[in-house]
Amino acid sequence: RAYEMTGGQFPKQLRNAAKAYTTGALFEEAVQVWERLANLPRADEAMRREAKEQLLAVRTLWSDQLKGQGDAAHKGRQSRSAGDAYVRAFRASGRSRGDVLLLAAKDYEDAKRRDDAHLAYAALERLVGVDAATATAARDNGQRVLQATRGHAAANLGLDWLASGQHAKAAEQLLIAFDATRERMHLRLAAHALETADLHDQAFATW
Repeated sequence: RAYEMTGGQFPKQLRNAAKAYTTGALFEEAVQVWERLANLPRADEAMRREAKEQLLAVRTLWSDQLKGQGDAAHKGRQSRSAGDAYVRAFRASGRSRGDVLLLAAKDYEDAKRRDDAHLAYAALERLVGVDAATATAARDNGQRVLQATRGHAAANLGLDWLASGQHAKAAEQLLIAFDATRERMHLRLAAHALETADLHDQAFATW
């Protein structure tokens, strides 16, 4: 508030606020202020450099804090809450931690949230810096989760059309499957398929 009231003349006020949030373990707020300072032209180079260094450190602390929440929920067999906490830990890390993304995917599977599990595996597969073995395992697990949504005739046909690149036909069948089963993954895949087929009005309505 002091920084705002003085018209942004004193970047050190932002630095002090960021340090106070960090010391108080209010890591989300700390990240927001360190990010602001790191990109502030009025701050000198040393202060911006410090902000960038602190940002990395605080993101690690914040991510570890959220992972701890996920671990506690997992231990208590609250798989859905655990998965959500692990995803927040992934985002807090600057989207760099594959370990928590993998934990999220596994807990989402346990919670029968197959669409969320599929998305987590897909994100892990594409994560920058992930090793080839992990990427391959993530792709295989994602396919396994996808195949688990088979069973309804329209779902089977839609997934087959999708695999063969017939996106408009795939979307039509996947929407029928969603109406029958309420499997969210079918709805998401239908929206993607409609986009790929350049059926943008229908894609927009599906999203």
